[in-house]
Amino acid sequence: MTWWIPVVGLLIIGGIVAILLLSRKKEPSLASRLGLSDQGGVLRGQVQGFSVSVETQIGGEIRKRSRTVVKIEFPQRLGLGLKIMNPLGGRRSLRALSTGDAGFDESVTVEAQDQKKTLDYLTPQRRQCIQKMLASEPGAWVDDLGITCTQERAVTEFEPLKQIIDDLLDAAIEIFPGRAARKAVREAEKGRRV
Repeated sequence: MTWWIPVVGLLIIGGIVAILLLSRKKEPSLASRLGLSDQGGVLRGQVQGFSVSVETQIGGEIRKRSRTVVKIEFPQRLGLGLKIMNPLGGRRSLRALSTGDAGFDESVTVEAQDQKKTLDYLTPQRRQCIQKMLASEPGAWVDDLGITCTQERAVTEFEPLKQIIDDLLDAAIEIFPGRAARKAVREAEKGRRV
């Protein structure tokens, strides 16, 4: 007759555990926290009119190295045949364009098919922004399509990944022509987060 007491006790404990598990809120995914969607392991989305993608490859037995590639694509191509990056191995390319800004030219390599338009494009404000971005994200480069940054590690935590995306997005807004409206919206977004 007393066999039912342990059964009732187990049912009560099981019910409490079930209620706790069901009531616990599921933490949002990394993609949704970043405002992106997960498309087959690549996070993608639109932010401020820029296409954003994040692909993380985690090293294993086949792939020895982990890396994360973040891309911010401009709404339109620049059409300059442009590549701006940190000097490879600390040396400037023989094809590097000289802007006349010694500090910029020493720390940044600029290659372009249309050199005159590129010199017009590289205003002092853009040069300063690019130099700052490349100093904080050494694995980044700018081309006609946008900004790409390669981290030679798997960046899978929200805060560090959000920081990289924000840094690159801020730079894209500064260096893409016609940025005034996007910059105002971006500043308003940042103000709401504080």
